[in-house]
Amino acid sequence: MKTRIGILFLLALCMQPVVAQDAASSLGIQVKQGYHTTGRGNTDAVILCIDLSKCDPKVQATGIVFQLKGISRKEINRIKIYQTATPEFYATTDRTLLSSQKPIGQCIETFFAPSIGYLWLTVDVKKHATLGAQIDASLFSITYSADGVSKTVDIPSVIGDPVGEAIIFQTQSIVYAPTSDDCRYYRIPAMTLNSKGDIVVACDRRYNSNDDLGNHKIDVSIRRSTNGGRSWSAQQLIAVGDTTNSDRYGYGDPSLVKTPSGRLLCTMAVGQEPFFGDMHHIALSKSDDGGLTWTFPRLIEMPEWVKSIFVASGKGLTTSRGVVMFATNVITELGSNVIENFVIRSTDDGENWEFTNGRVYRGGDESKLVELPDGNILCSIRLREARGFNLLTENGDVIRDPWRAKSLYSGNSCNADILLTPQGLIHTYLRHPSLRRDLSLAVSDDNGSNWRKIMSLQPEDAAYSTMTLLPNGDLGILYEDGSFSSGNGYAITFLTITKKQLAKMVRQSKKK
Repeated sequence: MKTRIGILFLLALCMQPVVAQDAASSLGIQVKQGYHTTGRGNTDAVILCIDLSKCDPKVQATGIVFQLKGISRKEINRIKIYQTATPEFYATTDRTLLSSQKPIGQCIETFFAPSIGYLWLTVDVKKHATLGAQIDASLFSITYSADGVSKTVDIPSVIGDPVGEAIIFQTQSIVYAPTSDDCRYYRIPAMTLNSKGDIVVACDRRYNSNDDLGNHKIDVSIRRSTNGGRSWSAQQLIAVGDTTNSDRYGYGDPSLVKTPSGRLLCTMAVGQEPFFGDMHHIALSKSDDGGLTWTFPRLIEMPEWVKSIFVASGKGLTTSRGVVMFATNVITELGSNVIENFVIRSTDDGENWEFTNGRVYRGGDESKLVELPDGNILCSIRLREARGFNLLTENGDVIRDPWRAKSLYSGNSCNADILLTPQGLIHTYLRHPSLRRDLSLAVSDDNGSNWRKIMSLQPEDAAYSTMTLLPNGDLGILYEDGSFSSGNGYAITFLTITKKQLAKMVRQSKKK
């Protein structure tokens, strides 16, 4: 069947009031915003998803009218319409291209072969698109055929213009898409750089259950990027749960670090019990070739006083003196729900491990470490509301009493990350008063006592995040992105902020 593509300027139609909400709702049409970030040079960035899956099977879409909002048209090369049978665009290659055209005008009408399932409005972003600019569109009407009769239904803005837009970053890519590679749920991002400057990331493969370790089999996946995060290697499983004796045995919550020799270490929680049960070991896998191959995970034995333990996911720390450190969650008394934060360290490339001198925090949760310019170690602790902090030496001696940073407020307790940059200490955090939403960046000029927000990365649903400085000085961020969801959990998304952008945002934050 031939596909007919037409482009019309419909300014008059764009001005018409929309009064057909009941008609659109009765057909079962739903419109969803695409992911809220994209990158320069990206192709097929999803802006809208038109869900026809709940429509009567006799209803087949044959055309749409939509509007590019704001300055969107200036930032893109082409607009495309795809059809899929499944609700996850980036997880399938079984896409039918229905329409492809240049962005001429703000209001566009396009026709295509009769289609059902899911329609996707995507754009190709210009290679030199404006950083921070927003791309957005709204659906005005759908033409469809039913029982041989062609009809057009107007789509009111409450349906056709969902909340959100795609913000343009220097680089943006979806590293793990929900339902891709025979896995429905991906969670818990980790990231580091190898000696060549390649990006190495890890995450949980949770398959068909989104529950934490101890409830079902979880494996750990690795991917690498040699071009700054624009594309990624195929998935590589470095830790596979052995279900011979228990279908709950697995590995999860990866954390990555590069040692002074260039060796990569990946720590993982391991076992068949949840953390508040008896998670008594840490698993460790090593790579001496930049992440190409990994050793079978070995168990790091814990002292008797440790009843349950796991390393906080994301990344570890290698100090300027070559000491490798990870922050851990520890339970010292079985049956207790009080988490105590301790630090483990290695001075021989991860061969042997010891606890530092004392407890960093009592009543905390997943923590991150950063070395300050004076050589002391700042520990940032996940807590509801004001985030917790403590300062310690490389040996783990606590220097001052722990404190809460009220200026780094997050209503939902969530794992985050901290990083020292030339612009100051940068922290990811969730700004929403109660939900896991609004992933943002904050900066501190006083070693973590006070913080200022510098930008909102992802205004809608988001969760765990981790950061690294790329070889060119740009900031790389890997995070759980829930801005587009079909009930399959988070996409794990990578994006970059240029060092020039970051410096400008930090300067501007001082003026507010």
